[in-house]
Amino acid sequence: MNRAVALRIAACALMGLGAALLMAALLLTMYTTGRIAKIPLNIDTTLVSEGTGAAFDPASLMGEKFVVNKDAPLALQQQVSVEAPSNADVVTLQVGSTLRRTDKQQDNGLLGIRVQGGRRFIVQRTDVQRDQLIMAEVEWLDEEPEQPLQDEDADLVALLKALAEHPMVEALNMGIEAAGQQSLANQLAYLLPFAEEDKIDLLQLDDPQQRLDAIQALLDELQGELFA
Repeated sequence: MNRAVALRIAACALMGLGAALLMAALLLTMYTTGRIAKIPLNIDTTLVSEGTGAAFDPASLMGEKFVVNKDAPLALQQQVSVEAPSNADVVTLQVGSTLRRTDKQQDNGLLGIRVQGGRRFIVQRTDVQRDQLIMAEVEWLDEEPEQPLQDEDADLVALLKALAEHPMVEALNMGIEAAGQQSLANQLAYLLPFAEEDKIDLLQLDDPQQRLDAIQALLDELQGELFA
């Protein structure tokens, strides 16, 4: 076999090998990718990223105006887990993200806001601004004089003291103390698990004794539902 024939044979072999490799690559793409690219069904991981950015300063809630700090330390946490229904062909991923400010936050990382009521008023007219801020014209109601506690209020006073010992109520730092019927009714209406419409109805009552009677009636209803 001369050199020319050997080169022809080598060239044909290389061409055949190249065609075989090309066909194998096509087969790999068409038939095996779907079998290889699978998402594990035991994923349960947490991804944490830290950096800086503009963030609201919760301490400014007690000041004259709100403050946004630049270059505040932030932490982004993303939780990824596999949930049902999931199988060999379909997977359901549950993804949740939280963004926390790490230097000025509560222990749970959430911004805590508590609204403290002041004078009562009646809304006469409302106007929605371009930024969706709602402005209103109101009629201020007269301050309600405190009425002394009566003997029949003893059970409600005891209930307020029991509520004050609850850890969640203690965390509010409200300084709970019933100085009279007005404060007793207001604090019970705030702390007890009444429906929002019931709390609004209580707020609309001018007489503190009527408010306490209404609170007692709502408590009786709750007790009836619990033991029904």
